[in-house]
Amino acid sequence: MKLVPSLFALPILCMAVGAQAADTPQQLPDRPAAVLANQEGRWSSVVGAIGDAPIVNDNGNRSTLKGKMRIVVTPGGHYGGGFVTISDVYSKDIQRTNDPTLEADMADSMPEDMDATTQTLKANLTPDTDIPGAYAVFISSPPEQESKAVPSLAVLLREIGDLKAGVQAPISVVLPKRESGWNLLVFAGGRQVRSTDMGRLLPAYFDKLESDSLGKTIADRNAKGADAPIAIFREMPLGLPEAIVAKYKGKTIKVGITVGSDGRVTQAAPVGLDDADLSDAISKGFSHWLFVPPVKNGTSSPGNAILPVKL
Repeated sequence: MKLVPSLFALPILCMAVGAQAADTPQQLPDRPAAVLANQEGRWSSVVGAIGDAPIVNDNGNRSTLKGKMRIVVTPGGHYGGGFVTISDVYSKDIQRTNDPTLEADMADSMPEDMDATTQTLKANLTPDTDIPGAYAVFISSPPEQESKAVPSLAVLLREIGDLKAGVQAPISVVLPKRESGWNLLVFAGGRQVRSTDMGRLLPAYFDKLESDSLGKTIADRNAKGADAPIAIFREMPLGLPEAIVAKYKGKTIKVGITVGSDGRVTQAAPVGLDDADLSDAISKGFSHWLFVPPVKNGTSSPGNAILPVKL
């Protein structure tokens, strides 16, 4: 299915660091994450790892970052190939060491918001296809933060190496202890690889991140005082059932959208078609989209739009 553009899309600005994920009443459809690293004020895409050091692509040049840096997770563009089954996940606390040198090394390798207490995390990874140069991105939510705080996650990288199709590969890493635990995401070449348990933390985090960004965009538009039309802010896969797609394959369906002043979809329905199954699927599919509502007399207001969707 393909959306035929009839509204302009605004860029989604979403970078965050540190440690928070928000609960939302609904889970968003699958979409990949991307990882960025910042060193000395420069943001670069992470495309690999050597040990716990990220390999970044900076203007076409690859380099390995060392020392203190900030690493963030943000919505990405496309998944990498394959699927990895993560099984036998096990973690165990590690007693603090009396070795001052090791204590110092541990402290230097941890983000500032993390306690020095550590734990060993073990798991087995089984891919359904060869995945060269794989690396793990561990993410964790922080303790409770103020509702107005910028949403963020604790992020750590670890090298995995080449994964062979159908061959179980063990991974064992030492991580700072987190009460909320760690979620393991598999990456290769800068793209997230689909894996089990990947939807536990990211959907709510992405939704909070983008909702905050949308709120700022709406506020900026209102501050300008000029009238402005409705606009797409976040476009999501509709996830229509196969039966619906097959029934209307090749046809363009007009969908009427109603959004509130907060940019959330309050109603979505096909125009001129009396099909209860299609209406239900369209309503669910567009429920995860975000819009910049129209501005009238310097204030955001509910609005309507017609979107052509080609199946």
